[in-house]
Amino acid sequence: MKKALTILITLFLFNSKAQNPGLIISEVFANPLGTDSCKEYVELIASQNINFSLTPYTIIVTNNGAASSSGWVAGGSITYAFGINSGSVGIGQVVYVGGNCMIPNVNLIRTINVKYVNGDGGIGLPNASGVFGNGGSNADAVAVFKLPVAAINSLTVPSDVLFFGTGIGTASVSPGNIGYQLPISDLYSGGCLTGNSFFGPDPGSDVLITTSGLFNLANNTWSISRTVSSGTVQTVAVSSVSLITTGMVSPASISFLSNDTTVNESVSSANIFMRLTSTSTMSSSISVYASVISNASASDYTLANITVTFAPNAPINSSVPITINLNNDVLAESAEYIILRLYDPQNCNLGSITQFAFYISDNDKVIPQASNTLSLNLLSSFSNTVSGSNSAEIVAHDPVTQRLFIANSIGGKLDIVNFINPSSPSLLLSVPITTYGNINSIAVKNGIVAAAIENGINPQDSGKVVFFNTNGVYLNQVKVGMMPDMITFNRAGTKVLTANEGEPNAAYTLDPDGSVSIINISGGIANLNQSNVSHITFTAYNGQEASLRAQGIRIYGLNASASKDFEPEYICVSEDDSKAWVGLQENNALVEINLQNNTITSIKSLGTKDHSLLNNGIDASNLTKGVDISNFPIKGFYLPDAIATYTVGGVNYIISANEGDARAYAGFSEESRVAQLTLDPQKFPNGNELKNNYVLGRLLSTNKNGDIDNDGDIDTIYTYGSRSFSIWNGSTGNLVYDSKDDLEMITATNSYSVLFNASNSNSTRKDRSDDKGPEPEGVAIGKIGLNTYAFIAIERIGGVMVYDVSNPLTPVFVTYVNNRYLPANGPDLGAEGIIFIPQSQSPNGQNIVIAANEISSTLSIWGIPGCLAPISSSISAVGQSSNNCSNNAPILSVINSASLTYQWSNNGNLISGANSHSIIAINSGNYSVAIIGGTNCATGSIIQTLTVNPSPTITISGANNICLGSSLSQTLSGAVSYSNNGLPTNSLVSFSPISSGNYSIVGISTNSCISTLNVSYTVNSNPTITVNSGSICAGQNFTINPNGANTYTIQGGTAVVSPLSNSSYTVIGTNTITGCRSQTFATSNLIVNASPTITVNSGVICAGENFSINPSGANTYTIQGGNSVVSPSITASYTVAGTSTAGCVSQLFATSNITVNACTSISQITNSGNEFIVYPNPFNNKITIISSSSNQSVQVFNAIGSLVYYSRLENEKIEIDLNQQAKGIYFVRIGLITKKLIKE
Repeated sequence: MKKALTILITLFLFNSKAQNPGLIISEVFANPLGTDSCKEYVELIASQNINFSLTPYTIIVTNNGAASSSGWVAGGSITYAFGINSGSVGIGQVVYVGGNCMIPNVNLIRTINVKYVNGDGGIGLPNASGVFGNGGSNADAVAVFKLPVAAINSLTVPSDVLFFGTGIGTASVSPGNIGYQLPISDLYSGGCLTGNSFFGPDPGSDVLITTSGLFNLANNTWSISRTVSSGTVQTVAVSSVSLITTGMVSPASISFLSNDTTVNESVSSANIFMRLTSTSTMSSSISVYASVISNASASDYTLANITVTFAPNAPINSSVPITINLNNDVLAESAEYIILRLYDPQNCNLGSITQFAFYISDNDKVIPQASNTLSLNLLSSFSNTVSGSNSAEIVAHDPVTQRLFIANSIGGKLDIVNFINPSSPSLLLSVPITTYGNINSIAVKNGIVAAAIENGINPQDSGKVVFFNTNGVYLNQVKVGMMPDMITFNRAGTKVLTANEGEPNAAYTLDPDGSVSIINISGGIANLNQSNVSHITFTAYNGQEASLRAQGIRIYGLNASASKDFEPEYICVSEDDSKAWVGLQENNALVEINLQNNTITSIKSLGTKDHSLLNNGIDASNLTKGVDISNFPIKGFYLPDAIATYTVGGVNYIISANEGDARAYAGFSEESRVAQLTLDPQKFPNGNELKNNYVLGRLLSTNKNGDIDNDGDIDTIYTYGSRSFSIWNGSTGNLVYDSKDDLEMITATNSYSVLFNASNSNSTRKDRSDDKGPEPEGVAIGKIGLNTYAFIAIERIGGVMVYDVSNPLTPVFVTYVNNRYLPANGPDLGAEGIIFIPQSQSPNGQNIVIAANEISSTLSIWGIPGCLAPISSSISAVGQSSNNCSNNAPILSVINSASLTYQWSNNGNLISGANSHSIIAINSGNYSVAIIGGTNCATGSIIQTLTVNPSPTITISGANNICLGSSLSQTLSGAVSYSNNGLPTNSLVSFSPISSGNYSIVGISTNSCISTLNVSYTVNSNPTITVNSGSICAGQNFTINPNGANTYTIQGGTAVVSPLSNSSYTVIGTNTITGCRSQTFATSNLIVNASPTITVNSGVICAGENFSINPSGANTYTIQGGNSVVSPSITASYTVAGTSTAGCVSQLFATSNITVNACTSISQITNSGNEFIVYPNPFNNKITIISSSSNQSVQVFNAIGSLVYYSRLENEKIEIDLNQQAKGIYFVRIGLITKKLIKE
C-alpha cells in the first residue's frame, strides 16, 4: 500500500513564545594538539529535562568549513553526526559529546572513536586528524538538532548553532533555503549562514571556544546575550552559560491519547489524538515526527514540521485530533506501520505515552482461500475422562482391532479406546504406566503397542520402551536413551525408533546426551533383549561445535558440547525404510540416519526465516488493538516439532511443523522480550522504537543468538518458530516450500478470528502474538485418491490446517477445521499429535483424521466422506490368466463411466499413462486400478494376477545393404529357433541376391511365444569409371579427372602428376553412399614432350652500331629486352628462350653478351695531315707504323679515349708492342691523322 498522509491539527488559541533549544552549546574543543581526534568534544548545558530515549537529539559538526546544498547532512569529509538516543539529563546539567578519549570523563552522553568509526546515521567519515573543524577563513560549526539523525534533512533547522573561524569562506552556499540552516535566536536571523551570522574566534591548537550568557527559561530568551571567547582552561562539568527562571511557570504535560490503532487502507481517514494531561498558564506545544523504522516509506505519506499547540490554561484532558488521510492503492502488501514520536517539547513535559503505532492493513493482499477439495466432518469429540488430571497428547490406531491408544502423560496411563464406531468411541481400559515411568509417546504396528517411557525417578537417566499387545497386556521392555520423547515403527514393522531428547534438569546441573535408539524386533517381541538395541549418539561431533555453529546449527546451552546440546525431538522414516530423519528442535537442525548401518549421514541447519520480507509478516504484539501481520527487521528459527516424510518422483520430502521452542530453566534461560535485549546501536539506531511494546517490545526472542560481532549486544533479532509449516528436500536439506504467513492470515480472517492467536488455555485474543503465534505442532500425511495431503495440528488456537502437497513446490490450502467455540472455549483445546487413517484401514470406510488435544484431554475425530454411491471395482479380463504372450496380451477392464477417472498399477507401482477403464496387460504381475469418482470418492479394485510371457524380441546383426556381387550375411538372436520364409533355418542367414528385396523370419521362444520380423535388404550397383588422357611438356603437371563415382584411387599416382616420360595411370572409383567399388579399371595415358636447349652468339660493338643475335636449338625464339638486331648504347645482355614444334618451352635461357665501346674521344679527331701505314690490323701483340714524315709524336688510345701508349717517331718506321693491352678497339694518332686498330 502506498499512503499519502496529511496531518490536520485543530489548535487552541495561544500566546507565542520563543523556543527552548533543549541543549545549549557552552564549550567546544575543536583543535587538540597533533592528531588526537578522539579528544575533540562539545560541552552542552541542558535547558530542559530530556529523556533521550523518548526525544532523541543529534549533534552535527562541520569538518572542513565547506558547504553544499545538502547542508548539515552532507556527510563525507564535510559534516559528522553524533546521535543521542539513550540516557537523560535535567535542567542545568552539563554534558559532553565527542571523541572517545576526551578529557571530560563525566556526563558523557555520546562518544565515538572518530578516528576509525563513521558518524551516526552514515553522516561523516572517520578522520585521524579530527572530525571537528579548526576554524580558519572557512567557518566551521557545531549544531544541535532535537531529532534523531535519520529524521534530519537538508532543510531541517537546528535548535542551536555555534560558528567559529575568521570568515565565511565556502561555508555559505548562497542566501535562501540551501546550505547550513540556522535557528531563529539572538544570534541568527534564520535561513542560511550569511556574513551577518555570528562567529566565534578561530581556535588555535589546544584552545577552547567558550560561550557565556544568561538564558531565561521562563521565556526562552537570552537575558544577557551570548558571547564567545577562547582560552585553554577546562572546567569539567561547569558551564559559563547561566540559566535563570525569572517569571517561570509550571510546564504542561502532553502525550498521545493511546498507544496504537489499526485501520484498513479502504478507510479514507482516521484520527489519532494528542492529550493534555496537565495544563500551564502559558501556551505549550510539542512536535510529531515519523521514525525511520516505519516501514511505510517517506514516499507513502507526508509528515513534516507538525506541531500541536495548547492555549494557556487549556482544560486537562483536552485533545487534538490528527487526521490521517489514506490512499487506497492496488498493491498487495503486508500491514504497514508508522511509528509516530514526540519531539521539541516547549513549556511542557512528555506524558506517559510518547510513541504511537499506526498500523495500516491492506485490502489487496490475497488471503489464502480454501479449495475445499476435501471436507472434514466432525464425527465426535472423545474425552478420556477429566482434563487437568488427564491428557491426550499422542494417539495411535490399530486397524486390525479398530482400537485407539492414547498416551495419557498427566494421568500416567495408556488409554485403550474402542474405535469400531468413530462417531461414538468408548474407553475400554486404562493401563497404569507409572510403575514403568512416565509415558511420553505411543506407536502401534502389527498388533504391537510400543510406549516411550521416561525414567520416573531421574528423568536424566535412561528411559525405556515397554511393549504391550492391543489388549494392554505387557509383553517386554528394553532400555533406551535419556528422555525418549517420540517413538515410531519403521514401515516394515521390523524396527522401533525413539528420539531421546536428553533435556537438562531444572537447575541445568545435569545435561545428558541426546540420542536415537533403534530396536530390532524382527526376531519377535518375546525374544527381545538389550542386545537388540542400538544407540546413535552425537559424541563424534564433540569438538566441532564452532564449525557446526558456523553452519547455522544452534549449540548454546550452559557449557554445552554438541552431544549434550543436541535434543532429538521427532523421527520420520522413508517409505523404503532405508533412512530416517530426526528433528533437533532447539538446535534448528535436521539429522539424516542410514538405517542400513545405523549411522549418521548428515546434520543440516534449517536456517532462518526473514520476517522483513513480503508475505513473511507476523502479528508481533499481544497488546495492539488490531491484527497487524506486518514485516519487521527480525528473523525466525524454524525449530520444528513434528516432521513427516513422503516421496514424489523418487525424491524424499520432509514436512515440518515449525512450532518453535526455547530453553527456559531455573538455571539457564535464553528467553528475553525484545524490550529486554541490548540492541546494537549501529544495526538498530532506532532500537527504542522497536522496543515499544506495541511494535516488537513484547515479542519473545533469544538472548543466546544474534551477537554477530561478539561485542555484547544484539546485531540480529531471532525469534522462535516461523509460524508456518515447511517442506524440505530430504536429500539436500534445502527448503522447497514454506507456508509463509498463511496460518495467521487464515485464522485472522475466518470464523475463528475471535480466537486469533489465543492460547490453548484461555480465550484471550492475540494472547500468543508476542510468543510463537498459532504454533503448528503436529503433522500427518495422507494419500486420498491420487493426491497427497498434509494435516497440520495447530497447538494454540487449535484445529487442523489441510494442504494438498501433491506438488511439494506448490501446496494448495484445502480447508481449516477447529472444534473450539466461544463462549464455552471448547470442547477441544491444544492439538498436539495427529494421525491419518486411510479409507482402507478405517472402521467406517472413510478417510479419518484424529487430533489429540493435550489441554482438554480429548480427541477431535473428523471423517472425510466417500462416494455418494458405491463404485464397482470388479475387473473383467479378455484372455487367459496364465500362459499369455505379451504380443497377444489379455485386456483388463472395469466399468466405464465419464464421471470416473482411473489409474492402473502393477505390483503397487503406478503405470504411467494408464488412465483408461481398460489396459493391455503386457507384463506379469498383480494388476489393480484406483477409481476416483469426485471429491473424497475413491476405491481400489481387487487384484488381478496375470502371467504374461514375454514374446521373443528378434534382433538381427549384420549389414542389410550390400553391393552387387557380394553376399548378404546376417545373424539372428532373441529366440531359440527360426524359420526363413517358412523354411527352418539356423541363426545365420547368408545368400547373394542380385537385386533388392526382403525376407521374413519367424522366431519361437522357450515358452512357445512367436514373433515375426520382416527384413528388407538393398543391393546397390557398382560404379563405372571414365578418365581423361593427354600430353604435357617435361616438368609440367597433369590433372587426372575421373568420373562415375564419389571417391577414387589412382594407382601409381595422385590426382595431379608430373612424369618425366610417357606414362599410364589406372583409376578405381567408390560410391561413398553405398560403399560399392568399380569392378573394372579406367586408364589415363600421358605423353611427355622434351623441352629444347638454346645457344646464342655474343660480340663487341661501338656505341651506335647494330648487333645481330643469332640463336639456335628451337623452332621459335623470344629475346627478352630486344629483338634479333639490337643497338645498345652500353654493354648489355639479352636472354633468349625457345619453343619447340611441340610447343615446349626451353627450361633454361641462353644469354647474348654485347660489349659496347663509346668511341666518343676518337670521333672528334680529323683525318688530315700526313698519311701513315699500320700493320698488321687486326693484330695480336705488336704493330708496325711506317710514315712519310719523322720527328712526330705517336699516341695510342683505347676505345674510351684513354692514352695507353706514347712515343716519338724519330725515323719513318716504328714498332710498338701492345701485348699488355686487352683485346678490343684502339686508335693510333700521328700528328693530326688517326687510324683504327683491332686487337684480337
